[in-house]
Amino acid sequence: MAPRTDKQLEKLKTKKQKAILEAALQVFAAKGYSSASMNEVAKTAKVSKGNIYNYFESKEKLLKAIIEEGFKELFEFFEIEQIKEVTNENLENYVWYTMDSFLKKFEHWKVYFALLMQAEVHIIVEADFWKMAIPFMQGTQEYFEKKGSENAYVEMRVFFAILDGIGLNQIADPENFPLKEATQMIINKFIYNR
Repeated sequence: MAPRTDKQLEKLKTKKQKAILEAALQVFAAKGYSSASMNEVAKTAKVSKGNIYNYFESKEKLLKAIIEEGFKELFEFFEIEQIKEVTNENLENYVWYTMDSFLKKFEHWKVYFALLMQAEVHIIVEADFWKMAIPFMQGTQEYFEKKGSENAYVEMRVFFAILDGIGLNQIADPENFPLKEATQMIINKFIYNR
């Protein structure tokens, strides 16, 4: 058998990291971050505990990596550094992209938000959360300012709070919550002012 190439090794490493992240997400959400052990994560990921430490130097670093991955996934569509200006079109596309992700990866987001809502987790990741969210929030605030908002900061915060609420309602009541209609209503009211 020929030795693995660098590309094959990198692919294997990435696959193993993703398995560890997904296992940790499941274990931390189910057991509670403080109560969960790295042994449980290793067992769920089907790797050795030592293997986890090859990728993540501590339980806290593993937690932060999970939260960061979630944010990257939510914001990968809308990389604010690459977009010179938030427009009606790209903000509307972002909203639909986000809601579509909630539908397609329902179980993942359900577990992710269960983890994020744990008080101890929130304390650990709060600074990282704001570091990732602020550029996107600032771009959206500027968008509302250009639209003539009387208080663009408040409008931006309400816009994101409503989006969060839509996502949480979809998670809480996936059979009955009118996700598409609620999403269209927010787009109409905040983006097109109808």
